[in-house]
Amino acid sequence: MAKPQAAKPPRTGPAPAAKVEEFRPARDRVAWLLMAILVLAAGIRLSYLDGAPPGVYPDEAINGVQGWEAAQTHQFKLFYPENNGREGLLINLIGLTEKLLGPSPFSLRFWPAMFGTLTVLGMFILARHLFKSDSVALVSACFLAASFWHINFSRIAFAGIQAPFFLTWGIGLFLAAQTMRRGYFLAGAGGALFGLGFHSYAAYRFAPLVAILCFLAVLPKAKPQRRKFVAMIAVWVLCAAGAAAPLGIHFIHHPADFFGRASQVSIWRSTDPWNTFLNGCVDTLLMFNFRGDRNSRHNIPGSPQLLLPVGIAFWVGIWIAAKSSAGEKVLGRKVLNPFSLPLWWVLIMLLPEELSSEGIPHALRSIGAVPAVMMLSALGFDRLCRRFNADPFRGLPLAILTLTAAAEVYRYFGIWATDPATARAFNQDYVAIGREFTALPPGVPRFLVVEARGALVPHRNPDGEIKEIPMPAQTVIFETLGHPPVTYLLPGDAQTYMFPPGAKVATIR
Repeated sequence: MAKPQAAKPPRTGPAPAAKVEEFRPARDRVAWLLMAILVLAAGIRLSYLDGAPPGVYPDEAINGVQGWEAAQTHQFKLFYPENNGREGLLINLIGLTEKLLGPSPFSLRFWPAMFGTLTVLGMFILARHLFKSDSVALVSACFLAASFWHINFSRIAFAGIQAPFFLTWGIGLFLAAQTMRRGYFLAGAGGALFGLGFHSYAAYRFAPLVAILCFLAVLPKAKPQRRKFVAMIAVWVLCAAGAAAPLGIHFIHHPADFFGRASQVSIWRSTDPWNTFLNGCVDTLLMFNFRGDRNSRHNIPGSPQLLLPVGIAFWVGIWIAAKSSAGEKVLGRKVLNPFSLPLWWVLIMLLPEELSSEGIPHALRSIGAVPAVMMLSALGFDRLCRRFNADPFRGLPLAILTLTAAAEVYRYFGIWATDPATARAFNQDYVAIGREFTALPPGVPRFLVVEARGALVPHRNPDGEIKEIPMPAQTVIFETLGHPPVTYLLPGDAQTYMFPPGAKVATIR
């Protein structure tokens, strides 16, 4: 007769953590889905760069002009002080592309498009190792690949698009290194990329706060693993500091360059800083689902930054992050875990926007928050799919992802890029003047009277005279690079100037 089995003692201690993912795609299926997402991201970002956006905005143009000059003279700089000051990495990369392919809108925008495309891959690596979930990682990458917000800045020669790239890869490679027996090289590579981010965009200076919170969020509880983890942090920090050091030394010798544009738009320059800050926080909160950036260069004016399905999933993701933050202890405090990290990331990387007093909501200054916004949205989407027992990449969820991507692509190429307001925002009429100059026979003297206003930038005319020319002229200067030179005049100069016979004279206002 079989002996009766002893009853199992009741389970004590904390319950095992719930798994994020019930649907685990096969490894080869993950690879194919990721490849499809990357092809989508590259196709959207690299196609038709010469015509969308239409025109060339002066802030883009000066990057191309100074990159061209640096490549011709081999005098690449860490920091370019003109136009309120800009870190030099993107300008120098643009110069190398112009030297190889010649100056053109494609050469100007090639590197932003590459940074944007590679950020999608970095997004997958980061989310996969943060949440231990292939499906959340794939949805994060999919949302980023088809986000109008991210697509737009991936196709404009603004430095801001570099911030998401260096954040995702810098932190993502560190997390990936934790899964390897000897991952110190990978951790060092992540640190070096993170440090290079300081050469990209001023708002990136808030990124170390995100990194510190990430380290705390994934800190191992067992002492043996913690020793290795701390050693990897040391490698990561040393490599990051080494990559950032040259620019840091420049700022020590030129402290005014460190503040630059940030001091001009700071809330502390307003008459009521705290009220300005609170209003900015409200406008920032509304930009995700209700009223987005109204600048035609940054957005379809006033359109929410997130399309409706992504916007709904975003708030579900915030609920998940907030709920997990309330129940997890790290170092004795109920604050951080991998699921709450994206929420803290968003709060930190929105500060550059909220601490400014100009153009709120501002999609460019908040660009560093985009990866975390997409991770929160992916967490919410994954939770909704599991709530209805659905695979995120089959049936209705896949249809929602596909239609959302198609809608965002249409909004960019079919609505925004063809809008006359967008052409005006990117000074398409100035581009037309520059191309009219380049079409003239070589011997025709060319003159441009600059009545438009803007920050003054030194420019050397063909006769050797250096004049302070308003920024809008940079679009024409860029369009005429490599062609017979143009003489730039201010309105007062033009009234007394003796134009030679047969000269072509144009004016920008």
